[in-house]
Amino acid sequence: GQAVVNLESTYSAQTIARDIDMLTATDFAKYLNTLDVSQGGSPRYTDEQVNSFGKGTNWMDEILRTGSIWNNQLTISGGNAKSRYAVIGNYMDNEGIIINTNFKRYGLRLNLDNDLFDGKATLSNSWSFARTVGNNVPTDRGGPGGIIITALGLDPTVPVYDANGNYNYPLYDGRFIINPVAEAEEGVDKDATNRFFGTTALTIPITKDLKFRTSLGLDLLNATRNTFYNSKTRLGRQNSRELQRYDRNLVNLLNENILTYTKSLAGGHQFEILAGYTYQKENNSAAYQAIRGLDSDDFESLNFENGTVPQIGNSDRIDWALKSVLGRINYNFNDRYLITLTARRDGSTKFGTNNKWATFPSAAIGWRLVNEQFFESSGLTNIFDDFKLRVSYGLTGNSQIPAYRSTSDLSPRYYVFNNQLVSGYAATRMPNADLKWEQTRMFNAGLDMSFLNNRLGLTVDYFSNRTTDLLLEVSIPQSTGFNTLLKNTGSLTNKGFEFSPDFKAIRTDNFTWDINGNISVLRNEIEDLGDSAPFYATSTS
Repeated sequence: GQAVVNLESTYSAQTIARDIDMLTATDFAKYLNTLDVSQGGSPRYTDEQVNSFGKGTNWMDEILRTGSIWNNQLTISGGNAKSRYAVIGNYMDNEGIIINTNFKRYGLRLNLDNDLFDGKATLSNSWSFARTVGNNVPTDRGGPGGIIITALGLDPTVPVYDANGNYNYPLYDGRFIINPVAEAEEGVDKDATNRFFGTTALTIPITKDLKFRTSLGLDLLNATRNTFYNSKTRLGRQNSRELQRYDRNLVNLLNENILTYTKSLAGGHQFEILAGYTYQKENNSAAYQAIRGLDSDDFESLNFENGTVPQIGNSDRIDWALKSVLGRINYNFNDRYLITLTARRDGSTKFGTNNKWATFPSAAIGWRLVNEQFFESSGLTNIFDDFKLRVSYGLTGNSQIPAYRSTSDLSPRYYVFNNQLVSGYAATRMPNADLKWEQTRMFNAGLDMSFLNNRLGLTVDYFSNRTTDLLLEVSIPQSTGFNTLLKNTGSLTNKGFEFSPDFKAIRTDNFTWDINGNISVLRNEIEDLGDSAPFYATSTS
């Protein structure tokens, strides 16, 4: 068919929500004079000096600016009876409200569906590529050197630049000299991320009632961050310039294979039976290196061999895999009685050798009373357009823990041996071969109602969940040589009610207005904190 082209573009400006009132240089000088006199000293500034300062330097104004966000998206779609496609490209340019900060994103997505072999199979593709690049500044280092905290506290009597155009470096809080404008303008903190991800799926109808779907999903990520502190920055002066690089690579592979059988029988019986197998594997690696003692402020010309003081770098690689076998049965009788039975068995490499696999069943029952004869004969259908009761109970698992925590590890350590420093390895984590899935038992009872020709809907739910075998770091006696151990211990519950009304206020061909709300009553209770050695504080605070 004919291609459809759609272009969207938006532009907006950014500023801080409210300007921060800062002391002028004259007021700051008066404050220092008052402080000196109150401590028994003499004023450090004469009246002539105080009056000559004027407004001075507003360091916050020097590092702030009006930012902007420019968003663009181009969509081209079309196709015919056998092939459908959509190509979406987007570009975003964000100039931050802090000087020398920016973020750009480039994206391209392709959706392509094809009917193969005269409709006997369907090949679906959805793939995306995204690239982001940005430059950051140290707004907050969690301590000394963040340009926001230093801009708020620096002496306003000192200008940003001296008479020769070089940076001034006022003293901050009596601890170190710094210029937040130099920190923002001279420092380099560039990151770039490339991500390619998507899914290709093949659906094959084996018979009229039986179909098979297999899919392959892939997520590739490459990220790099380069940081450089030249001689005009605080850390650059402290460390004779410093160059850092961080690299990360991720590969995540997901394969799903689903067989679905659907059948409708006489008398209003409908069945759907599903069986499947999934496999997911991830490899995540990262490396960091840094060097000091560099001889140039030109970031583009520097390499790590230019430095004289290499720092200890680090690297890691994390692999994990998850396998699942699953099944589901749906039964529907005349849209009145609804039953769903599911079961899955999951195996994760993150758990101990004794407990890598676990089984998670569930069941749900629904009763749509609005379709019952007694409901209609009682006249309730004049009030309700839908009235459905449902109850479900099931077991779910949690495997969101770092990899390798069920095993011990060896980390490099240094020892003095024969009066010489030698390297070696030591165990830094206690193994736990019994580490297993955290499990949550979930009960839910609900009521779905609709009125006024389905314009007003109300959903009421009661839920009660209990989580056991919590995956917790617990304190263990230090006589073991370790401080903590990840194990399954403790339990908690959360239960409550939830009310969700929605109202279709206006529905026309040109205008739609929906009003939704939600009220929740939730109670969480920690039933058991689990096993842990007593904790003794080392100070009174």
